[in-house]
Amino acid sequence: MNKKQIRRVVKGYYHELKLYYQQLLPGYGVTSIHQFRVNYKKLRAFLRMTMSREAAPAQMPVTKQLKATYRLCGSIRDLQLHRRQLQNAYRGQQRPPGTYLLHLKQQTALLKKELRAGFAETIIAADVKKTMRSLPDSFSKKQFHRYVKQQQDAVRQLVNLGKFTDTNIHQIRKLLKDLYYNINATDAAGIAAKKEKLPAEISQNSFNSLLDELGKFQDLATEIRLLNAFHLKGLPATEKKGLERLRDICVVQKNQLKRNLVGQLKCI
Repeated sequence: MNKKQIRRVVKGYYHELKLYYQQLLPGYGVTSIHQFRVNYKKLRAFLRMTMSREAAPAQMPVTKQLKATYRLCGSIRDLQLHRRQLQNAYRGQQRPPGTYLLHLKQQTALLKKELRAGFAETIIAADVKKTMRSLPDSFSKKQFHRYVKQQQDAVRQLVNLGKFTDTNIHQIRKLLKDLYYNINATDAAGIAAKKEKLPAEISQNSFNSLLDELGKFQDLATEIRLLNAFHLKGLPATEKKGLERLRDICVVQKNQLKRNLVGQLKCI
């Protein structure tokens, strides 16, 4: 990849990022927020890969404002999905947890207000300008293959550690997601050798399936975290019991999924 090709990929990510950024207000749609975050992650993964050095990873050139928007969107999305999960779980029942749902709505409104206060059409343009100044002149096949190996080695190191905490599983997911995004980006630019795309032990389908399972695990971990965070003690007794029961179900599902994931990860 020469600098022109690198710029083309980066501009493509920024183009998508800008489209979804402009759609965030006024509706804060679940899809717009999700796509904004996905394109930010793709951009971040590509910049980390092309700007990395053997001695130390390069600093991300994106602005603080864009990072803050990404984090706020993540918090809003977590609450939106949590609310949706609760509504699905209580569908058909006479008494959904009204007090708890109202609390979620209020918390979401506060985050939306914060996002709205920091919203500015110039954020993406300022970010593009800053990033373009920092791009490397080239990124070779050799560097790409080294990057793939580094990602694989980092995953294997976490797996071999044998401590499958939520944090470590989340880190494994991030490493594999970055690898997935960058394989697609380098394929489009014609620098990824087919035989070196993925570890020999896993196919494309099994890799995609593993990413899906890791995503489901993260969703369950978020559900449990939110149910633990919002102080169920202060709720009406009926709501408290129902939500505690739902949390226990999520814990069981997460533990079952973890056992399955550990088996898959040990095979890589």
